[in-house]
Amino acid sequence: MVTVKKGLGVSLKRKEDIRLLTGNGQFTDDIEKPGMLHLAIVRSPHAHARIVNIDASKAKKLPGVVAVLTGEEALQYSGPLAPTINIFNKVPEVYAIAYKKVRYVGEPVAVIAAEDRYIAEDAVDLIEVEYEVLPAVVTIEDALEPKALLYEEWGDNKQLESSTTIGDIDDAFANSEYVFEETITHNRYTGTPMESRVCIAEYNPGSKKMTVTCSTQAPSQVRTLIAQTLQMPEHNIRVIAPDVGGGYGTKLQANAEIIACIMARMLGKPVKWTEDRVENILTGVHSRDYTCTVKIGFDKDFRITGLQAKLIGNIGPEPNRLKTRTNQYLRGHLMFLTTCLTTFNYNS
Repeated sequence: MVTVKKGLGVSLKRKEDIRLLTGNGQFTDDIEKPGMLHLAIVRSPHAHARIVNIDASKAKKLPGVVAVLTGEEALQYSGPLAPTINIFNKVPEVYAIAYKKVRYVGEPVAVIAAEDRYIAEDAVDLIEVEYEVLPAVVTIEDALEPKALLYEEWGDNKQLESSTTIGDIDDAFANSEYVFEETITHNRYTGTPMESRVCIAEYNPGSKKMTVTCSTQAPSQVRTLIAQTLQMPEHNIRVIAPDVGGGYGTKLQANAEIIACIMARMLGKPVKWTEDRVENILTGVHSRDYTCTVKIGFDKDFRITGLQAKLIGNIGPEPNRLKTRTNQYLRGHLMFLTTCLTTFNYNS
């Protein structure tokens, strides 16, 4: 009798390879729906500016254009974007389509629904937006000056500021045999999956139910964010993730996905938004971008006597961009440093 091992420590054959390698996979952009409209997004060329006026008259006259929606008009369909992680003392009020003000290059200011993607993209060039350009906040130093306020009601650009002290750190350094200090900088970057973000939204006005098919790595989280932002019961929303061509943390959020849901709800037709590569790099979730200054004291046997760490992180202009992943790593590095101190002291 031969015993077949199952579970841990046993190599398992992959089930999906033949289907994907022979071109029989189904990614979101492969899906077509009867009567489906295609979306294109008008994006801000400015990092910081007030929206003075949007003239969509020329775009609306283009044959094949079904609808144009601005941020102000979208307010009747959607509330502010729900934050992916809400652990901050200040939560900014921002929208899927910018309202009154833009805070980063690439922020949506209008969306076009058309009979095909080519018409929608042509219509983008016909939208005329008048901006009052404001000073840009590009670096952490710009934010701390402050060179300009992204949210005037805050009075500064700090979303979270906290400190924890255990013991007398000055005394620890004064009585250390050696003291070392170093500043480590981690640059900002983003994941670039083979498949960009894609979303198909369908709304049934009779049942008041929304079906969202999208290239996401977190369908349950996206469903919750859509429900909170659109103020819909969560059980009325179904999120389907077919084959997904990579994510790397860039497919956890729901912002442009919200735009597709708004348009489906407004028009009563299926709509598809497919992110191009420029949009993916420009407006997808970015990560890291922080500096950590560490000061460590040792006794003559190089046992740690004191540790001081100061972390300053760029968490981006609104809830679903830099914030989520940067804060995970900021908190993770502080925990790591604390663990190091505890371990060294324990081993000593």
